[in-house]
Amino acid sequence: MHNFSCDEFDEYIQKKRRSSMKQKLMSSIGGCLLLAFLLLAFPIRGQAADPITVTDDDNGVKVQYELSQRRDSADTYSAAISFADEDATPEKLHIKSKVTDANGTSYAIRDIKSVAYKDSLKLVKIEEGITSMAGGAWKTGYADSDTVTISFPSTLEDVEDGFLNWDKHPDSVIVPKWLSKMKPENGVVYAGKVAVYVPSAAEETGAAKETAITFKDGCTKIAHKALFKNTDVEKVNIPASVKAIGGAAFAGCTELSQVNFAADAQIEDLGWRAFYDCTALTSIKIPDSVTRIGTETFSGCTSLATIDISKESKLTKIEYGAFGYYPYKIDLKSLGNFYDINPSGPSTSAQGVKVKEIYLPKESIKNYGGGSAAGLFAGCTTLEKVTIGSSGDSKAELTKAELPYEMFAGCTNLTTVNMDKNVKTIGTAAFAECTGLKSIDLTEVKEVMSYAFIKAGLSEVTIPSSVEKIGAITFGGCTSLETMTLESRLSGEDLGFRKMVSILGNFSYVKGEYSYNMHTSSEQVNNPIRSNEEFRANYPGQTAIKTLIIKNDGEGTALDNSSAFAAHLVSLENVTLPEGMKTIPSGAFKQCFSLKKVVLPSSIETIGNNAFDSDVNLDIDFTKLTNLTSIGSQAFSIINANGGNSVGGSYDKKYTDEITDNGGIKNIILSESVKTIGSGAFFGQRNVKKIVIPESVTSIQGQAFQMIPALEELEVYASLDKVSGSSFNEVFWSNTRNDSTITGKLKKVILGESYSATGKIGSALFYGLDFDEIDIQMNNIQNLGSSMFMKNTRLKSFTVPKTVKVINQAAFYETTALKDITIPKNVQTIDVEAFRKSGLEKIWILNKDLVIKEPTTEDVTEEESASKTKVYIYNPKETVEDFIAIPKNVTIYGYAGSTAEAYAQKNGNKFVVINPENKVIFDSVGGSKVEEQTIECGEFAKKPADPAKEGYTFKGWYTNKECTNAFDFDKDSIKEETTLYAKWEKNPSSKPETKPAIKKNAKVTRGKYIYKVTSVTKKQNGNVQVCGFAKGKKAATIVIPSTITINGKKFKVTSIAPKAFLKNKTVKKVVIGNNVKVVGTKAFYNAKKLHTITIGKNVTTIKSQAFGKLPKLKKVVVRSKKLKKLKKIKKKIFKPVKHKFTIK
Repeated sequence: MHNFSCDEFDEYIQKKRRSSMKQKLMSSIGGCLLLAFLLLAFPIRGQAADPITVTDDDNGVKVQYELSQRRDSADTYSAAISFADEDATPEKLHIKSKVTDANGTSYAIRDIKSVAYKDSLKLVKIEEGITSMAGGAWKTGYADSDTVTISFPSTLEDVEDGFLNWDKHPDSVIVPKWLSKMKPENGVVYAGKVAVYVPSAAEETGAAKETAITFKDGCTKIAHKALFKNTDVEKVNIPASVKAIGGAAFAGCTELSQVNFAADAQIEDLGWRAFYDCTALTSIKIPDSVTRIGTETFSGCTSLATIDISKESKLTKIEYGAFGYYPYKIDLKSLGNFYDINPSGPSTSAQGVKVKEIYLPKESIKNYGGGSAAGLFAGCTTLEKVTIGSSGDSKAELTKAELPYEMFAGCTNLTTVNMDKNVKTIGTAAFAECTGLKSIDLTEVKEVMSYAFIKAGLSEVTIPSSVEKIGAITFGGCTSLETMTLESRLSGEDLGFRKMVSILGNFSYVKGEYSYNMHTSSEQVNNPIRSNEEFRANYPGQTAIKTLIIKNDGEGTALDNSSAFAAHLVSLENVTLPEGMKTIPSGAFKQCFSLKKVVLPSSIETIGNNAFDSDVNLDIDFTKLTNLTSIGSQAFSIINANGGNSVGGSYDKKYTDEITDNGGIKNIILSESVKTIGSGAFFGQRNVKKIVIPESVTSIQGQAFQMIPALEELEVYASLDKVSGSSFNEVFWSNTRNDSTITGKLKKVILGESYSATGKIGSALFYGLDFDEIDIQMNNIQNLGSSMFMKNTRLKSFTVPKTVKVINQAAFYETTALKDITIPKNVQTIDVEAFRKSGLEKIWILNKDLVIKEPTTEDVTEEESASKTKVYIYNPKETVEDFIAIPKNVTIYGYAGSTAEAYAQKNGNKFVVINPENKVIFDSVGGSKVEEQTIECGEFAKKPADPAKEGYTFKGWYTNKECTNAFDFDKDSIKEETTLYAKWEKNPSSKPETKPAIKKNAKVTRGKYIYKVTSVTKKQNGNVQVCGFAKGKKAATIVIPSTITINGKKFKVTSIAPKAFLKNKTVKKVVIGNNVKVVGTKAFYNAKKLHTITIGKNVTTIKSQAFGKLPKLKKVVVRSKKLKKLKKIKKKIFKPVKHKFTIK
């Protein structure tokens, strides 16, 4: 708080107001013109464009009246009064309320601006009709005069602050002689209708101490400093006639504890510091008529706990420091590389009121000329509830509150804020450090300014559609905030600043003396964050938003046209997007490393570039996106397993990251609506198991599906002839060709019918992909391209499609798992190196005239190219023979006299002659007969009808008698005589299962107890004995049943085994069933908590110490008639129990 005296503060405020207005008006030429216009059109009170001077004769003394027309009345004037003759020595001065000039024009005077002083004056009389006087009207001479007396008119209603020239002694009261001569009325000195002074007992010798002051009816104002530092007054009663309380009127009244306004009060103004330092004041009711609470009005009222402002209040202005609180310094360095808020401000305020609850009319909270109520309750730790309501004045409905700078900052116990749709602007740091505030309703708020809720205790917040702007770091440091719902489009915000990372202040964090960006790749490699909990642990001072819900306000969403809107939110785990949304803009959720779930509406058509880039935990179900047409570049890319892109995992380098978790997308099964997939769209999605590219796709850019080592199934139904600038290999390469440490998991590849419109396969189609099986569904494929399966170490079998005519160079190079292949008769040419370094052992060639091209190091003519291919030898250890199509160690099966036989003879291959036709014999293994088939070599047998066998179910045909190798009629061609064996499975028997007989001494568990069979009849009935609790079971109450069921038969429970519940620590109550006859020795001995026993009606024998040593026993109920007949039952049965208990 600034250290001003009352008058210094008044002057300071006035200067600030004048300076502020001057700066605003003078900031442009237009401002200058406007100022000139205003001065002409609306002259300041007491001044006219051309002052009028009237000289009046006052008993021979010429008194000069300088008149200026009053703004509030065209027919009345303000007067500055002086003496025409400077040497005049008048003893009396009669100030008139009406003067006439030389032309006979009369002027009605209502306001006195100033009165000149003469030492000779003994009496100044002011005529009736004068209603107001300006501050400083009585200049210094009057304050020091010992002789003058001033007589005020009864019509005087208002005097401005400074009226009594208190400024000569700003911190004390030095009473002028003329004022001391005025007689108090019930302790109050009045000038007309104005209470100008209330003397204390110390100032009036012999006067009684006035502890209660009642201002008279008709009093219109309590003047500036009227009771300044009056320590006598404890109670004041203010009548309805009072319109205003002047500045510092009650300042320093440290004993004042009651301020009572009349029920029909008409007061409008509470002046600056009006109740300053009234430390005994505990409550006050602000009359509904009050329109202004001035600067520091209640500052220093440190006991004031109740300020009652009603919903009918006409309050329109609350000024700076009105309740003793001021903007303070808010430390932001703990959050990151930020400047503190109000760095030169105080740390706390000890001058404020101690209210718990306050009601404020919306019309009273707004910027006003020269300032605002900044920090109105800043640092008020007692405040718990705030209501911002609407005035009873219906005309004020158009007004909305503007919460000023730091208005409630530091109100750590504030839990409830009811704005009731009455606030349009929440100012900078308005709720900063309100740690107790868990939620707030922002309905109809239009702007939330920077730092508004920084370090607040919010746990969730909804930004309604009314909000147009949210400032930077608005929710910074809100460590409890987990959920944000965005209903607004933030339409008033510049697109460049419309970012969640700005709103939440998640730019950087402090570590030691330096700040770091938490979302950079290097930071995430060194300190990876994969959950909201990890984020909170690593960055405890930051806002850790967990759930973001974005809604459509009817015109769009906050995401629309905003790049990277929710990017870099390292703590974010869940996102919900609204139905109807069509586009996810570029970078929308980039580097949200903890993001696990996004609810995408089916309406989505476009996912922009980098939309979910580096979101290592996110899984998306693409089958639900039935309107999706475009997936942008790097939309779902994961550059490396740690989520960054700077360490060993850049897209243009080999993929070397360990696969250590199961995060990321599981399956990429695209709907038939998808048309384009950008470059690197799914690069590095390390845990994808299945990819399905629909026929609708017309463009896939390079690296779109590279580096997916967990891939098991790949189905491509689109025509990749249309892939822009990329081959299949470029799109799906997983780097296995260069790095043997990366083991792919791909099991099956499907190429759909539309894969190639031309039917031609380019080079290296699957180079870089290891897989077990391929299904080529194309009905127009013409060739197996060069290096097509190169280095595929897992492909064990392959059926060459019937439309293939050419197997190009190195097509199966190093396919080491491939042992057997059939070359159908439609294949016309096999190029050099086709099976070089493969694992091939057998090759079946069904075209008698197949061309198997020869390698040569010489140039090849066009005519020779049909049978030869030039090769280039770079390894000096290699020869041209190493480049032959079929290695020498491969056995060639073919027709006699064929080109295959000639190739075998030339290159030293073993050759086996094959039959043109072969039989297929079906051995039904006891089933119905199946006719054999004769099949052309290399063709497929027709699957016959299933055979039948009584009592068995047919399970398929197998190539061996053991029925371990299943035969596939669609894939296994017939190249030699073949016998197939039927596999049968026996049908289950319809006879009921026979349960084993129950034997004596067998133990069974039923419920909580173990039982032993003591006897059993031929009909499998009998008796059992309770042996104790089953393993792991215990209970406070034991109820021994009468019977149990074993294999559907009932057995009677007739005894309790010795030591069955010996030393049990849990049982408190025992009920013995009616079939029990014998309780064994020490059956319940030393059961430490057993207090109640019920003995069944058939018990005849209780063995030694069966109920011995029971320290808690209180009650025994005996239903057995035999036991009841026993004498001294306590002594015989419960002998070891020494304390008293009852038996019934």
